[in-house]
Amino acid sequence: MSSNDLRLSEAPAAATHAGPGKIYFGVASIPSRVRALEAAIASVYDQADMIFVYLNQYKKAPFFLNASKIKFWQGEDLEDLNDRGKYIGLR
Repeated sequence: MSSNDLRLSEAPAAATHAGPGKIYFGVASIPSRVRALEAAIASVYDQADMIFVYLNQYKKAPFFLNASKIKFWQGEDLEDLNDRGKYIGLR
């Protein structure tokens, strides 16, 4: 799947401004959408000050999340938030 094939419904994200000039994104993902997650992160990475990722049902975090502007949580470490997990870093 190329980033051109990505549909918004496959990679929902929430963005907020947290202070002057700060842009934070939050996204939740399930394993079957890992390619869409990678494309979504690549498309906003340079625009973001921080990206928060909630991994629902992942056994292992994808390698591309090991970046300085990304913080992620795995669903097994928290309550099952489903798509609400995209807001976890935005509180």
